[in-house]
Amino acid sequence: MPGSGGPIRRGVRALAVVALVGVASTGISAAERPAMTVPTPSAATNAPATSGKTIALRVELAPALKSRLQPDAALFVLARNPAGGPPVAVVRRTASELPFALTLTDQNVMTPGMTLGMFDELTLVARVAFTGRPTATSGDLFGEVRYDFRGGQPVRLIIDRVVP
Repeated sequence: MPGSGGPIRRGVRALAVVALVGVASTGISAAERPAMTVPTPSAATNAPATSGKTIALRVELAPALKSRLQPDAALFVLARNPAGGPPVAVVRRTASELPFALTLTDQNVMTPGMTLGMFDELTLVARVAFTGRPTATSGDLFGEVRYDFRGGQPVRLIIDRVVP
């Protein structure tokens, strides 16, 4: 229902309605009814999880690929679980911004409840996507590096390959 405040608020409202209907149907007078408080969602309930872990990186283009670059092309920076699966975190920029510095944080995480802190290592990928879509397509330019949180050093991510 639009404007209803999300699933938690709708659930609280439904609970309040059921409680009121139940009390009204028992014939208990208002004076005899116990005081009823309906919990409201707190900011903490709706706040995204955070781990405090960040990844500082600099994204660059290898000089050998400069002639292939289209400045208006989408550029995705992804953090992936080395074991596979969908990206953990994603940032979208444009190729014209190269080179640039970026800090990945829990705010860039794709899945609710997931944090960067859940991983010891991540694979970082920067991809110039000529189709504008985040999935790799033949001819896209990319670079990849493994990041270990235990080292915690800034990363230099160089786009130096072409998707076959």
